[in-house]
Amino acid sequence: MSGRRAVFLGVAAACITGCSGSLSVMSAVGVDSRGELGTEGRFAGHAGLGAQSLRLRTGMEVGGGYSERLRSLYVLTGAEVGVEGGQDAQWAVGGLYSLRGVVARQVELQHAVGIAAQATFAFVRLPRERGRLFLGPRLSAEAVIDTRGNTAATEGVELYHLWLVVRWVTFDDSIGR
Repeated sequence: MSGRRAVFLGVAAACITGCSGSLSVMSAVGVDSRGELGTEGRFAGHAGLGAQSLRLRTGMEVGGGYSERLRSLYVLTGAEVGVEGGQDAQWAVGGLYSLRGVVARQVELQHAVGIAAQATFAFVRLPRERGRLFLGPRLSAEAVIDTRGNTAATEGVELYHLWLVVRWVTFDDSIGR
């Protein structure tokens, strides 16, 4: 399939089924598999394609945090792909990938893959934009693989986070579809 045809089909699918866009600010406390604490924050942008009850969701994230195990700060960028649905109460689940730059004596890159699930609830309507503000929890689990090829099973670096999510659904034209 040519690139132009794929873009045309994507736009046509959005017009038929609906689409949405959102921005999120997320803050988390976490623990790794060795019991060491950490904290993390992320800013994310997501786009959804499909009906209100079930949409394909994809997004990009940037952020950073502190790991007690590493005794270091880190910055990250990542992507998430999954599904979402709902109107006043929304849910989302998906797989994620992130690349962390650990700022220690030298910058060390670490890859992480994982899963996340969240439930958010509307608390402010923005009628002019047909948008809403949502608030709710998110749970995530990630396995970190450093650039030397060590997996979480050998390094003990599984990360578990409990997040607080503030989400601004900037537009949602799948309402009523």
